Amino acid sequence: MKKIKCFFVIIFVLNSLFLSFCEESSISKSVCILYYDSHFKQELLNRLEKELVATNFSVVTDNIKNYNKYPATKYNAVILLSATEKFGPIPAAREYIVKQNYSPNIIYFSSYDKFNMPYGFILEGPDRNKIDVITAATVTYTEQDITIAKDKVMKRLQQIIK
Repeated sequence: MKKIKCFFVIIFVLNSLFLSFCEESSISKSVCILYYDSHFKQELLNRLEKELVATNFSVVTDNIKNYNKYPATKYNAVILLSATEKFGPIPAAREYIVKQNYSPNIIYFSSYDKFNMPYGFILEGPDRNKIDVITAATVTYTEQDITIAKDKVMKRLQQIIK
């Protein structure tokens, strides 16, 4: 009888350890999304977050002006949904990229919503050769434009996460 009780105790402990391991490993990927508030970027943020959560990513979101709270080393990837100001990145995006030493896990998305043409890193900003930029024009946009932007960001994320 003692052997049977011991057997069940061992099975229970092993089962508990296995379930604990599965819970920890099911959300082992984390992404931070720092965004500049605009209609387009809010729609893009919502779609990215929905897809990431559905694929077991842990997602943290915040306004890009709070970038100091989010070191790139803490996440598998950091997605910057930024705007363009004076033909270059907004100061918060530029400062974050430089402060994080052009970390390869940063995905920089920049859109321009004043004219119908994409800009980013044109006249000023971080060393353009050290960071990938995904751009889009968003003065007028369709659902398809949001989907295209989301797909580009997700493709880059898959390259980083591998």
